[in-house]
Amino acid sequence: MKTSDVKIRDGVIIHTVHICDNPHLCGNGDSPASATPLVMVHGIGGAIPAFHKNYHHLARDRCVYGIDLPGFGLSERVEFPDDPDGCERQMVDMIEQWRTVMKFDKIILLGHSFGGYVSAAYALQHHEHVQHLVLLDPWGMFSQEDDASNEKTKTLMKKMAQKVCTHLKVDPFTKFASFGHIVGKAEYYLEPDIETSKIKHF
Repeated sequence: MKTSDVKIRDGVIIHTVHICDNPHLCGNGDSPASATPLVMVHGIGGAIPAFHKNYHHLARDRCVYGIDLPGFGLSERVEFPDDPDGCERQMVDMIEQWRTVMKFDKIILLGHSFGGYVSAAYALQHHEHVQHLVLLDPWGMFSQEDDASNEKTKTLMKKMAQKVCTHLKVDPFTKFASFGHIVGKAEYYLEPDIETSKIKHF
């Protein structure tokens, strides 16, 4: 298991963990991986260690990557637009920048809760780079039958997602998002298998 701080545009850091229990599947700097990498995206109040019991089991067949979403865990906190659509676009764009830096053509994208919302939004915008999309209890997803009756709820979920991203206005949900940033870092202290040496004061 290796951890790294991946720099995307403007020097923003996306903290990343890489697990590869079968080096023959993962390739190297000169040859591509023989199996599509799995990228795991945590939910609110989470970070890379949220999947610590799953990484090695999943890494038997392919390389597995976990990322701390911007604003969570050990990734950098950034400013987001005030409008929900702009916030969603920026979050998706930062994941795309991370994929580009990592030089992955295609990925299997797995998202839990809020990470499922973000992963689905990414897949809609960059479907050509997503081989499979796996959603675990995704946030803000509705069945087609309920689509018409849940438009107001969908709008509310988008606004809430924007609040999570911005961490700006003083309201209960934003406080929860800020709490999630702290809890995400705290997870590193609770899981000894994840490198803790790079944790900064917060």
